[in-house]
Amino acid sequence: MKLIASALLIGSAAAFAPAQTGKASTSLKAVDATKALGVQTPLGFYDPFRVFGDDPTAVDEEKFESARYIELKHGRVAMLAVVGYLVTYAGVRFPGAENIPCGFAALNEIPGMVWTQ
Repeated sequence: MKLIASALLIGSAAAFAPAQTGKASTSLKAVDATKALGVQTPLGFYDPFRVFGDDPTAVDEEKFESARYIELKHGRVAMLAVVGYLVTYAGVRFPGAENIPCGFAALNEIPGMVWTQ
């Protein structure tokens, strides 16, 4: 009986042990950035600040994919900002903001409660 009770205690204690994880690899996957999608002949791989190092043929794949994702995200936000500016310039306004002018002139007309938000 004591053997069964001790086996149950050990088994239940194992449920709270940390999970075994795989070994972390120290080798980096390298990508040849000069052959990536979007590299064109006049400039080639354009990295003037050497963000990816001196050798564009051995770029860390995770860092490269992250930078590509961030660039796409910022480009989409910039496109939406331009569309928002053009729609406002065309005269489309939110209800209650019909008398606010376009562009930088709107900064003087915005109510004080909007600035406090």
